[in-house]
Amino acid sequence: MSSALNRWLDMLVTQSLPLLPNTQAKLRALMEQSQLSVTEYRKPILYDPGFSLQLLKKSNTDRKSAGRGPLTTLGNVLSHLGQGQLQQQLAQATLFDSMSLADNNRQGYLRYVAQACHGSLQARDWAMTRQTHEPEEMQLGALLQNIAELALWCYGGKVMEQIEYQAQVKKLDYDKAANKVLGCTTRALSAALAEAWNLPELVAQGLNSTYQDFTLGTGVALSARLARLSASSWYDKSAQECIQAIARYTGKAEGEIERIVHLNAVASSDIFVELAYASPARLLPMLVDENYIDPAYDILTAKDEPQTQPLTPARQTVNAAVKSRTSTEAEKVTPVSKDRTSVAAKSSGSAAVNKTVTEETKVVIGSDKQPASTAAIKQAKKSPVNSNEDLNSQVKKIQQMVKAKVHAKDLIQQVVDTINTAGLQRVVFSVRVPQHKLLLGRFYAQDDNVPLLENFQILLDKPHLFNRLLEKSQHIWLSDGNREKFWNLISAKTKLLLNTDNFFAMSVFSNDHCVGLMYADKIKGKLTADDYKKFQALCRMLSRGMVEIATSKQPAN
Repeated sequence: MSSALNRWLDMLVTQSLPLLPNTQAKLRALMEQSQLSVTEYRKPILYDPGFSLQLLKKSNTDRKSAGRGPLTTLGNVLSHLGQGQLQQQLAQATLFDSMSLADNNRQGYLRYVAQACHGSLQARDWAMTRQTHEPEEMQLGALLQNIAELALWCYGGKVMEQIEYQAQVKKLDYDKAANKVLGCTTRALSAALAEAWNLPELVAQGLNSTYQDFTLGTGVALSARLARLSASSWYDKSAQECIQAIARYTGKAEGEIERIVHLNAVASSDIFVELAYASPARLLPMLVDENYIDPAYDILTAKDEPQTQPLTPARQTVNAAVKSRTSTEAEKVTPVSKDRTSVAAKSSGSAAVNKTVTEETKVVIGSDKQPASTAAIKQAKKSPVNSNEDLNSQVKKIQQMVKAKVHAKDLIQQVVDTINTAGLQRVVFSVRVPQHKLLLGRFYAQDDNVPLLENFQILLDKPHLFNRLLEKSQHIWLSDGNREKFWNLISAKTKLLLNTDNFFAMSVFSNDHCVGLMYADKIKGKLTADDYKKFQALCRMLSRGMVEIATSKQPAN
């Protein structure tokens, strides 16, 4: 062990990682439910590496003193501790909000918590694929792979900022950047801490892995590496090499693995929204723009100034190029590999809700009629009033409609109108007509001074961008930053229909039933990050509203 590693180990080994406020609140709420057993408290702890580490350290140190083997799952740890000791550990934990940390350190710690959770969910999914007896062992192993970084954000001053500067600005390999700043790698420091804190063996195996073996520790190491790399980019050389290593590890095709890890990231992102964490992956499969800003899910309290996308020469000329294309122009489309189940767990009773949603949306879709006529669309057009007061009023109206359990078609039209009110000039909600393999526009809202987006029809007979969007609840801002990757996944006929290369699209799901696709753009002016936040938030309001309406229509047990 190097002298630098020894110095950092001596400094950090007596410290403890903090308890997150969200974890504390959820645990207290669970403890108030007298019918729950202590093992049922583990879910919120699995998203808090600091408190997970504290409980593992406490229980395994006790067991080591008694000459017993270590525990490797939180279920076993909680059984070992019992209700009384768990409450004691909760009371003794260092609260994150009570720590006097610089803003950069606070944000850095939370970013690395999100990365740890992302990696842990990827590892759990691979464990289930390998039919591992206890997937939670891999989940916990991955969750604790960056304990040195977490400790350094809390107690290391500016060293983590310096490591990130060397890695991101100076473009050093991450381990070399850490070694330059610390005199040792963070993996070596984490491994030493894991041993000193009596953490499960799988944590140390992952930290000591060379990525070349085919053990559970290799999966843990790869999941942690993927989580760190995807926080910056899914598509640089290092991330692609990591995906190739995962493909070798799992024995699957590289293209399939890429799809799997992307879909897992999308699914885990929904989990982090519920936990009020930031998205752990900067670039999700449909969001590869470097200017992407994680959406604010309460659109009424967003205070950030709108940030516009840069205008490139390609952007200035593309509309003219699109108009000049003929509808018979050949388009080369990359095949989409077969989907698989993601890490997201299905909630109880979802089948009954989905049945109701399906019946509800059948009424919305109706027969295979053609979309509304041009005259009808013109009559329905509205000019938006881009004020917070007007938007607040529209959002409240949506909430009232959900409470009143209105028909799905009325709710959809209201959300479409509200998105138009929020500043998007052309908005259409389309539904899937499976028997004709068609995405068909049903609800429209447009400004008076922009070209009509009429007869919105997109064939779903071949793999393309809109097929991909309909696989899961996911979204895209097609822009200058990601056009090279996704432009060729749109047919020439669809490009002519849209007559723009800069738009938002999001699939709307109620549990696992696809309700349809929301599309919005601006023909005059630029789309902004603020527009994107509002668009996503309103689509999510529609999704939640559909579930609530459907749930209320289920027969009583």
